[in-house]
Amino acid sequence: MKYEHLWADMHSNIHHNQMQDLDRWYQHAKQVMDFWPIAYYPFAIRRTPTGGELEDLIPSEDCARDWAQITALAKRAEAEGWPLFPGYEWQGNGTDGDHNVFFPDTDGLFAQPRTYRELRDVLTGTGAIAVPHHVAYQPGSRGKNWDTHDPAFSPVAEIYSSHGSSENDEGPLDMKRHEHMGPRTDMTCYEAGLDKGIEVGCIASGDNHTVPGESDHGMMCVLSTGRGRAEIWQGLLARRTYGVSRSRMVIDHTLNGAPMGAEISPGPAQFTLSLTAANAVDRVEF
Repeated sequence: MKYEHLWADMHSNIHHNQMQDLDRWYQHAKQVMDFWPIAYYPFAIRRTPTGGELEDLIPSEDCARDWAQITALAKRAEAEGWPLFPGYEWQGNGTDGDHNVFFPDTDGLFAQPRTYRELRDVLTGTGAIAVPHHVAYQPGSRGKNWDTHDPAFSPVAEIYSSHGSSENDEGPLDMKRHEHMGPRTDMTCYEAGLDKGIEVGCIASGDNHTVPGESDHGMMCVLSTGRGRAEIWQGLLARRTYGVSRSRMVIDHTLNGAPMGAEISPGPAQFTLSLTAANAVDRVEF
């Protein structure tokens, strides 16, 4: 089947104090992306009585107003014929890792329970997905807990962003931006999830808090049967996704005729690859 390659930044965090810039972010996103799963960020630094600084949820009334603004923009974008998926960041109590929640429609339930499984259960019936990110940080320190992972709720994981690469704990593009959350560990990295037999695709995205699609902070591509929100969403659920750390590459591959993200039976297999890059290709690793 012939797929369209559609690009987006699935991790652009707009904060409460940036909501006046939401339309400007939207106009920018339309210039550099094919669709936009926005990840509203409902957290801020608060100072404790002893002077310490902690990141915590902002007041619920502010969250409610901001979320109404996000979903109103999604409805406006839908009327304008451009796919915008409302979403927000969820962190819980830190034991399951950080996830971005996205909804297939122009509305959604804003929820911040304490654990990943509670989040999944609260959102059952909404069609939402939760994408883990910077998965290779330490267990209990916002690294991914693969033992609680649900592939139906989280079909893909973000393995590169402004934080660095979470693919494993020894490759290039180290995670040094937020040393209080690091260093990387092989207990939580993306390959650890694969080693457990978990079926999960991969993406890259920015984890940007200033503008969507910031250069060199990661972008994702979905192989979609069309440019509408339903086709894009189906591509995400089917794991027909990949990520780039810098320039965009057009990648198509099949294994015994099955596209990326599909399941095949064990046995002899024929792999076909088509790759178009912005510059010379040094190597392809399997």
